[in-house]
Amino acid sequence: MSRNRRINDRWTGVLCLTTGEREAGFDLWQGMGDFTQERKNGNPGDWQIEATEEEVSIRAIQDDKEMVLIAGRQIVSLEKIELLAIGTRHPFENGKPLKVLLEEVNDHKAVAVIPWGVGKWMGIRGQIVKEMIRHYSSGKFFLGDTGNRPRFWPKPTLLKEAEKQGIKNLPGSDPLPFPGEYRKPGSYGFALNGSLDAERPFKSLQEKLFDPAVEIWHYGALEKAQRFFRHQLALQYRKHWKRRTPVDL
Repeated sequence: MSRNRRINDRWTGVLCLTTGEREAGFDLWQGMGDFTQERKNGNPGDWQIEATEEEVSIRAIQDDKEMVLIAGRQIVSLEKIELLAIGTRHPFENGKPLKVLLEEVNDHKAVAVIPWGVGKWMGIRGQIVKEMIRHYSSGKFFLGDTGNRPRFWPKPTLLKEAEKQGIKNLPGSDPLPFPGEYRKPGSYGFALNGSLDAERPFKSLQEKLFDPAVEIWHYGALEKAQRFFRHQLALQYRKHWKRRTPVDL
């Protein structure tokens, strides 16, 4: 197929699958061929999986709709700051300084995103992110708001500072490991005009993201307060209690 063939005759969505250690994610989709998925109205719909000329992207097509799936990694730095690497399958090592990880992601020609998280942009960690915004150019990384931020939580100051420096905000849905969260992917994100190269969709998307002339629109609703607090309590339980081993003395 021609490298110049464009995706412009159907609605196209892009889903970036950023996975952590011991998570399959993107790899599960490769080699699946055709599969059947139930639509909301209960009628079966056939999705056709097609490979591209990139190792980090595949296409899923159904009638007049198309979804591009892009591989990515979720990394945690020495400072406990999360960093996303979009457009790569490289197994980055956790626990390195954030600046070192950022350089590694850039070296692998991936898109680096520092996503928002509860408490992760505050205190010492917030100061680290702030310094990176001030000292790095807009081509090094993006910030990323998430759909997990509750509606009562104002827009983070760091997002505003980044915008002044020309660093774009690439929001994402960021589903959590709880029942019902499988519906969340794609519910909070961004959109842009133009078409993608059918054989190199990640490369063409990357070019658009780094183009200062390309405008990005954000869409989706933030999390409801009740659901936000319920998830935070559940996360703390998983972190502090579920891993403990009961001992009978």
